[in-house]
Amino acid sequence: MEDLLREAIGALTADPVRSLVEVAQSLFLLVVLGWAGRKFARRQLAARQARVAAELAAAETAERDGIRLQEEARGVVVGIERQVADILRAARDQAKQERETSAARIETDAGQMVLQARQTVESEKNRVVREASDRLIHLTAEAARRYLDEILTESQRRALIQKAILESLEEMTGGLAPRDAGVA
Repeated sequence: MEDLLREAIGALTADPVRSLVEVAQSLFLLVVLGWAGRKFARRQLAARQARVAAELAAAETAERDGIRLQEEARGVVVGIERQVADILRAARDQAKQERETSAARIETDAGQMVLQARQTVESEKNRVVREASDRLIHLTAEAARRYLDEILTESQRRALIQKAILESLEEMTGGLAPRDAGVA
């Protein structure tokens, strides 16, 4: 390294003007390269800085949007939970009301059916009593007629029938029937 340094010093001292011009040219070249490099580097750095700033701004915007979307999602979830609770409550209330209405309707229908059944039983009972009474009256009348036919004469039967008709008329009219009304 020493030899190289001696040779460089020797070349400088041998032709000082030429060495100064070469140094000046080298300095000028370094200044031009520094100026051009700085200008190029500045543009590159500015572009990179702008790109990084834009990416940071986009990242911050995305982060804010993410936070806003999470808050909106929480709000939507809370709203949906409230709506679900309201819907469930309304459905339970409606089901309860429908059960009560159905129970009341069933009870009313059952009461009407029982009343109708009682009326039907009473009607059938009255019909059976009427039929039995009609049969008894018919049998009694038939037995009385046969008995009277065997015991009484024709004129006695007529007198007895006339008396029964008169008594019946008196009962129906309140005692206003004439005594000779049944005579033929």
